[in-house]
Amino acid sequence: MSRLGAAVPCTRFGKSTPSDPSALFDKTGSTNGFGSYVAYLPRERLAVILLANKNYPNAARVDAAYRILKSVGHVVE
Repeated sequence: MSRLGAAVPCTRFGKSTPSDPSALFDKTGSTNGFGSYVAYLPRERLAVILLANKNYPNAARVDAAYRILKSVGHVVE
């Protein structure tokens, strides 16, 4: 157990690759009136990051990101 301010040793993880080369990593989030959505396609080295007022629901952010990916030729089903 560590105390605040005490050094905690860490180990670097090896470089990992997704088992599925067409993998899509995504995450929604919000705080203090703001919302976000991140979609990342590692094989394509492409990411979409959306920041919006929190009154835009997660589904709207996700839909917008998928439309952006589709418009640049990266169809996500």
